[in-house]
Amino acid sequence: MPSIANFVRNLQKPILKAFLLRYGLELSQDELAAEPKQMAEAIVARYAEHPPGFRSRFEYELDKICALAKGAGQVAVEQVFPHSETLDLPIGLNRAVWLYLHDPEGFRHAEEVLYNDERRGTKKWTPYKIEPSLVVRQDEDALERFRQRLMKECDTSNVHLDIFERGLGSDDGSETDEVEDQHAGSRVLQVTIYREGKPTDDLTFEDSKLKASVRRQVIEASVTYEPATGTIECVAGNRDVREQIVANVAVELLGCASDLQPVEQRAYDLTVLRQPIEFESEPLDGIDSVRVTKMVLSPIETRAERITLESRRKGPDMWAMATQRLGDDALTSNYTIDQAELSIRYRPRNSNKPRILRVSITHPSSSNVKEHTDFDYMISRKYLPRWGLASP
Repeated sequence: MPSIANFVRNLQKPILKAFLLRYGLELSQDELAAEPKQMAEAIVARYAEHPPGFRSRFEYELDKICALAKGAGQVAVEQVFPHSETLDLPIGLNRAVWLYLHDPEGFRHAEEVLYNDERRGTKKWTPYKIEPSLVVRQDEDALERFRQRLMKECDTSNVHLDIFERGLGSDDGSETDEVEDQHAGSRVLQVTIYREGKPTDDLTFEDSKLKASVRRQVIEASVTYEPATGTIECVAGNRDVREQIVANVAVELLGCASDLQPVEQRAYDLTVLRQPIEFESEPLDGIDSVRVTKMVLSPIETRAERITLESRRKGPDMWAMATQRLGDDALTSNYTIDQAELSIRYRPRNSNKPRILRVSITHPSSSNVKEHTDFDYMISRKYLPRWGLASP
């Protein structure tokens, strides 16, 4: 739950006032001019004027807004609204609340982009390759056939689709010609699918009385198609469902065969970190420094044990620590590196304020880099291969 004092501190007064009025929380001019702590106390005091359950519902909406107010949430907003005047508002919280108040559908699309992108590269995500430059059918007949196929395969009578165009990158990093043609500025079509899951027994209150009821939880999934590269990606709970969804998208919305094969998972190699390396970069890319901050090691003779080495910001480098704690030949002879974390300090384009990107790589095929932004994409596709940590 976000701090209400922090919430009101960062909001422009007209936007804050409109948001509070949406929930019947009207503050006096003196209260609106008070310090954030006192303003937050005044808001909490107004909870008593509303029925039980108001506070939890209000704070739930605050959580949703704050998820889009910073980091990946703001990237999602930019991808849905790349040229919107909303982006001119200072501080991400103002932009998120303005969307919440004035464009509920756009706010939901940004939430859907965030849902999709946070799960890229996880076990709930599978990429596929298909022909590029296909036209996505969005007429009502094609969409209805798509719905009917999903309803039949998922054994449900309710399926809702959200279809919208979105971006793949943002300008929070320094773009280079090497990645520009492949990724920067690309537009993709996202299909978000809401369907009912299997029925479950739940206890609910009806007229203040406890009753058993059967309900179906709403399950979210998403598909993106990038015409420039012919890439389809699906985020859903398990592999069988992803294959079903992508096959239906291929047939009904893209007009091609359904037998798509998953893209081979990218390979990562941590053996290069057995010895100190120089993380070389080009000055125009804005990378100030790269440090290895964590290694997870397994003894060569057994997989039943693991050792974690972690260096804080002002601590020794990882190789000096490994030598001091585990011996001279620890990384080259006695242990394998299962996981490593990098701390990449960089300066975004048109900004002198440094930022940190933390990259976690697990051997043999896992990384936390989601390629949300142009800088993420550049690190993933340009520098990880250059440093010997990943296949191209």
